[in-house]
Order: sequence, then C-alpha cells, then structure tokens
Amino acid sequence: MTQKVFWKSALKASALMYFIIGILSTVILILFFSDKLDQIMSIAMTDKEWLEATAFPMTIMYVFLIFAWIPFGFLYKKIPFKKTIVKVFLFNLILVGIELLITAVFEIKNTDVLNEIFFGSDNCCYSFIPLFLLTTIMFAYLFDFFKKREEKEISGKTKNKLASIPRRLLAYIIDLIILSIIFGIISFIISSVANIMVFNSNIELSSVAVITLMSFCFVVAQTIYWTVVEGKFGASIGKKILKIKVIKENGKEISYIDAFFRNITKFADNLLPFLLIDALTIFTTKNKQRFFDKVAGTIVVRTDLKKEKLMLDSPKAGFIQRFSARIIDGLILLALLCISVFVSAIIIMAAGNDPTLIFLPALFLYLIHLFIFEPVYWIYFTATKGQTIGKQLRKIKIYTIEGNTPVGWKKSILRYFAYWISLYSFLLGLLWIIFDKNKQSWHDKFADTFTVREEKKAFEIKKYTIYLIAISITLGVFFGVLFSLIGIAMQGGIA
Repeated sequence: MTQKVFWKSALKASALMYFIIGILSTVILILFFSDKLDQIMSIAMTDKEWLEATAFPMTIMYVFLIFAWIPFGFLYKKIPFKKTIVKVFLFNLILVGIELLITAVFEIKNTDVLNEIFFGSDNCCYSFIPLFLLTTIMFAYLFDFFKKREEKEISGKTKNKLASIPRRLLAYIIDLIILSIIFGIISFIISSVANIMVFNSNIELSSVAVITLMSFCFVVAQTIYWTVVEGKFGASIGKKILKIKVIKENGKEISYIDAFFRNITKFADNLLPFLLIDALTIFTTKNKQRFFDKVAGTIVVRTDLKKEKLMLDSPKAGFIQRFSARIIDGLILLALLCISVFVSAIIIMAAGNDPTLIFLPALFLYLIHLFIFEPVYWIYFTATKGQTIGKQLRKIKIYTIEGNTPVGWKKSILRYFAYWISLYSFLLGLLWIIFDKNKQSWHDKFADTFTVREEKKAFEIKKYTIYLIAISITLGVFFGVLFSLIGIAMQGGIA
C-alpha cells in the first residue's frame, strides 16, 4: 500500500490519541484539582515570564506531538519488526527524547511550581511511565485500526462542483453563531447549578473552576455537534443553509469517523499553528481541502446547482415586500392578543375582583400566544395555504424549490424554526435576502423554499380573520372565567 495510507493512518491515530488524553486530563483537572486552578491562573496572569517560558512552548509541543507521528508512516515498513506495538515502542522512545530536548531548549523554569501544585512533590517523573505505556498501546491499536480502514478505501473521482472558500467561510460563521447559542445555554446551566450548590449545600466552586468546566463542556458539545450532524447528514446547519455538503473524494457519503477527523481541530482553530496549516492547505490544494480534509479524505461540494434552475423564471419577492408582510402579520397577532386580554379583563372586572388580578391572565395569554398561537399561525398558513394574511395582502407566496405550493408541514416547521436562527444571527439571515440572487433568506435556504410575487389568493381573508378573532375571544373568556373564580375563592378565603 502507498505511503499516503501510512502517514494518514499515523496522523489520525496521533490526533485521536492526544484528543483523548486531553479530554481525560481536563476531566481529572476539574474533578481533583479544581481548588488549585485559581493558584495556577494567578501564576499565569501575574508572571509573564512563566507564561512565555511555559504556556507557549507547551502549546507548540502539543502540536508537535500530534504531527511528530507522521514519520512513523514512512518508517513503518523499514523497521524490521512484525508487531506494530514494538515499532511504536521504539518510536515513542525517540519522541520522548525529543520532547525532553525541547523542554531543555526552551528552559521551562516553573515546572517545579506546577509539580508542587498538582502532585505535592518536586519530582513527578513517575507520571511519565504510565503515560508512556498508555500512548504506546493506544497509538499501536489506533494505527492498526486506521491502516486497515484506509486500505479498504476505494479511490475515485467525483464530478461534483467544489464549494467556494467564501461560501464555506460563511457556513462556518453561521455554525459559530449557532454554537455560541449552545455555549450560552451550557454556561447558564452550569452557573445555575453552581449557584444552587452554594445556596443549598454550601459548596462553593471557584470562578476559574466554573469557567474551566464551561469551556470543557463546550469543547465536547462542539465536537459532538460537528461529528454527529456532518456524520449523519453530510452537512452542518450552516452548510445546509449555504447548500454545500461534505463527501468523500470518490463521491461517497462520509461516515462519523470521517466527520470527526475533518473537524477534530476546529475547537483549536484559535491556535496559530492549526490556523496556518488550514489556511495553507485550503488555498494551495487542488480540491480546496483543509489539512484534516486531506487526512479524512473529504471534500466540500455544492448541492444546489440543479435546484437553482427551477427558480430562475419566477418573479422573486424582495426584502421590503417581505418585511412589510411580516409587519402586517405581527400587527394582526398583536391585535388578537389584545382582544384576548381585553375580554378576560372585562370578565374579571364584571365579577367584582381586584383590578390587579388582570395581570395574571394577561401574562398567561401572552405566553400562550408566544409559544402556541403564533407558531401555529405561521406553520398552519405556510403549510396549507402557502401564505399568511400579511403575505396575501402584500401579494407574495411561498413555494418549494421544486415549484410546489403550499409547501407542506415538514418544510413549514423547518422554515419556522430556522427563522429564529435568521433573526438572532444579528439579522444577517434576514438581510441575506437583499444580496441573494434568488432572494432567499437563511430559513428559505434551510427549508428549500423561496418567495415569489403572485396575485392569486390562497384563501378568503375575511373568513379566516373571523376564525382567529373567535379563537382569541374564546381564550379571553376561558382565562377570564378561570381567574375570576380564583379571585372569588381567594376573597372568600380571606373573609
């Protein structure tokens, strides 16, 4: 087999090995040394000499150790031993020697301080023995696994058109926005749990420990996101919106393993070595592959070229027309909410209750309108009519890329939830309509829909307006009666 198979297998085994070691190290750090993190950070923040002499070379060394196993692929056949583990043992000895040499060259000074913090001793050489054995066994097993897998890969060429670098960059930015929302949720949960521990159990975690735990959980969540979404669908949410997809070099679908390896360094792209490697390879390779795209044997291609042809002859609705339709729908929904609150207020006041009681049904009605009434409004009209009341008044309608309307429940639901991504991406997903040649927003691209100018009406506005008003009045009556009875019961209890 070719040397390419060997070095790809070696690099995959090395990257995965150090990824696992990094995850395990962080877990041990959080579980057993969380109380020492403040001390470590204070050293890092106050002692710039320590930071320059320790943190930077340690980062370089970590990157070096990942890529240092590449020569193993070239030496594998030439080392006269049959067992992989023996060859790995010898090569690992060489790496440890180089590692110690790099440590001596950089003159890392405060290692004794770190040893004292973590191990309570000036000498932690004993930790090298299990680590050495662990990396030897782990690399030998992983190398054999990936070598066999690489040998089964069938080479071939694909006729798909490669995705441009700007399109891929924008897809990555969209995914980063989505991941930032996930990070916000993770941070909220962890900080809430930390506060509960303080109030209920008198267990106080240091701020550095909490931040470290947040960062660790985010790295894990980010790795799972890229691996699962691309491994299952071939495209992340950002790629789906921009109509690009990850496939094998021979045109086949990628696996979870391929997805993992092409994304294994994304959480570390802020490290200059990885960023430079990615930039160098994506701009210089024929297939616009990042370094770990080449390692995973994947390429990124366009998926919308055939579908776009179906939309070329349709008159598209512009941003102003669609925005005004949205404003009309928003005013209609606001008016329906006001009707519900007004009806409930009249009933509560007529029953002789305290006027301040009106606040509670108003709050419940607002939540019902926000989380039930409005989603049903948008999804129902889009799925069954192809246009809401506001869109009909502005003479625009939603179609699928294939030219069908109404678009159906599945696309309507996808489009509705994707709308919030467009909205909370600093409005970028909505403003995209202005610049897109097919006038598609991000939620249009995600659901494979587009909006056209059309005179034809999908339904009778007056009839459906009466239905909506009737539903709003019914909600107002229900909550008005309910809280009136609650108010009367409370007054009776007080009396």
